[in-house]
Amino acid sequence: MLYTNSSMQEFLKNKKDLIAKSSLDSMLLEVINKGFYRLEDCVFLREIFPKNYMDIDFDQLYDSAIYRDYSGFESFVNKFHIEDFTQNNVFIQAILFAKLFRMQWTKQFPNQPITTIVGFQDDEMGKLATFTFHRNRANEVVYSIDNIEKFSQPIFIEVINNCS
Repeated sequence: MLYTNSSMQEFLKNKKDLIAKSSLDSMLLEVINKGFYRLEDCVFLREIFPKNYMDIDFDQLYDSAIYRDYSGFESFVNKFHIEDFTQNNVFIQAILFAKLFRMQWTKQFPNQPITTIVGFQDDEMGKLATFTFHRNRANEVVYSIDNIEKFSQPIFIEVINNCS
């Protein structure tokens, strides 16, 4: 199920045709194609996962994190800026990335529900877009759907419970 705030709804409505005509930038496609990295009960994007974390014991890494559940930890580590991987329209690229990510996830992990989050920012800092995800676990909530309108910038949260 896809949840959007009103500013994201407006964006998606206005850019529907452009999204349909666009294709994902090759560097973002490479992020997807490099696949996932499993560590304990967590799943990370291999390309985004910090290489120096691979040499650290998971318990030590997790204990030093500011998040005290696996979902928050995954969301933190998996969050990246789309504009770091493309020179094209970052907002369109973020939407396309999220769509392809979902397809790849459901293929590779058909019975593991997840939540993906795409956020936009367009202000004095520039045009920015972030993407993150985490597996859905009992009693672990990273972003509350009930507070989606509190975000001033466009955001969507997709909860994918039935992946098969």
